[in-house]
Amino acid sequence: MVQLQWFPEKVAGKRGGYVGEFLNKSTRRRPDLVACVEAFLSKLSLMDRVDTLFDSQQLASLGQDLVEMRIPKQRQGGVARVYFCWSPRVKNCAVLLAGEIKHGKAPEMLGVAQARLREYQAGGMK
Repeated sequence: MVQLQWFPEKVAGKRGGYVGEFLNKSTRRRPDLVACVEAFLSKLSLMDRVDTLFDSQQLASLGQDLVEMRIPKQRQGGVARVYFCWSPRVKNCAVLLAGEIKHGKAPEMLGVAQARLREYQAGGMK
C-alpha cells in the first residue's frame, strides 16, 4: 500500500499541505478535475506497485527525485498535475509537494515543486 503524506502537514492552520490547499481552491472552478485527483490519490493509496502507472504515463519522473502525476493522463480542457517525491524515510510513501491545473504544455508550478522538494530533503518535514 502507498502512504500519502502532505507537505507540509499543515498550511495556515489547515490540514492537507500545499496540495490540499490547491484542491480546496480548485473545487469551485474545476470540481470535475478535483474529483479525478481525489479518485486517483485514493487508487494510488491502495496500490502495492506503482510501476504500471509509470508505464501508463500517468506518472513521470522529472529527475532529482521529483515525480509528476498527470490526472487524467490527457484530457481536452486541461489536466491536474500533482508533484511529489518518494519519502527516503518511509517505504512506499509519496510526499505531495504541489499541484496545478494545466491547459498548456509548460508546467507553471514545477519550480515551486522543486523548491519544496529541496526544503523537504533538507529536513523541512520529519
